Amino acid sequence: MADSKQPRVILWAVYRSCSTATLRAISTIEGGKYFYEPYTNAAWHGPERVFPKVNSMLDKVTSDLPGSDLAYDTSANTFSWVKHTLEEKHEGARLVFVKDHAYSLKIAGKSWDEIPFGYKHTFLIRNPKKTIPSWRKLNLEFRPSSVTMDEDEMEAWQDLQMGSLAGGFQSLLELYEYVKENLDPNPFVMDADDLLAHPEIMVPAYCQATGIPFSNKMVEWGENNGKPAQAKWIMCTPNLPTFELYCKKAVTTDRFSKDVESKIKSTQSPKEDALTQRCMPFYEQLYQQRHFPK
Repeated sequence: MADSKQPRVILWAVYRSCSTATLRAISTIEGGKYFYEPYTNAAWHGPERVFPKVNSMLDKVTSDLPGSDLAYDTSANTFSWVKHTLEEKHEGARLVFVKDHAYSLKIAGKSWDEIPFGYKHTFLIRNPKKTIPSWRKLNLEFRPSSVTMDEDEMEAWQDLQMGSLAGGFQSLLELYEYVKENLDPNPFVMDADDLLAHPEIMVPAYCQATGIPFSNKMVEWGENNGKPAQAKWIMCTPNLPTFELYCKKAVTTDRFSKDVESKIKSTQSPKEDALTQRCMPFYEQLYQQRHFPK
């Protein structure tokens, strides 16, 4: 059984919503255990993977990469293993914090019974007019490495990830409703743009709601004594190169700042616009439940 004085929190997010930066902020607390997307990696890399192998750069894992001493092998990364691992005692840990995507469970056909017992479940959203174009742009680099794709095949690859579950917003709302009905009548919902605009309000509010001990370093953390932030995160080995390739800004920034806020594109492609419109009803329902900065 978990220590009742040990905060255990999961941040469920949509892609491109500043969730890695949020993990970066929370992990300024020394002595915690920090898990980076274990369910998502079960969908991408584990024995029950849903997606085909992606960018071959992820094969170039060496023991020299930050976090390699805490990383686990893909062969272990089943969905049931994630649940069991998160529910362990984690003796001596000041807190246990997980950031992940509800989307990964649903696209693999898993039920919400796979989420771990004993955690405070929280939610991070962002306007799909910002997340969808950013995600599609990222996928141009993070594509299957086994074949060369023409335009139609690339669109099919984009649809495999984003089309079936409305960019992750549908599954996030479904999990929110499950948590509210079965686990917590008032789950904490945070909008990324509120977080970037008012970190001095939103971060303490998040900590108060979850039991995480607040520190000003979570708002403006500065240098990390020369040690990369991800060095203390527990993750699947293929993730290790991604921070240099795709997440460098999130792990090298030294504070939350509206100066790095994504701008809404003045025009979207027909595909972006169609998917954005599909996401909007789910986003708006969650947005109505968000913690409003006061």
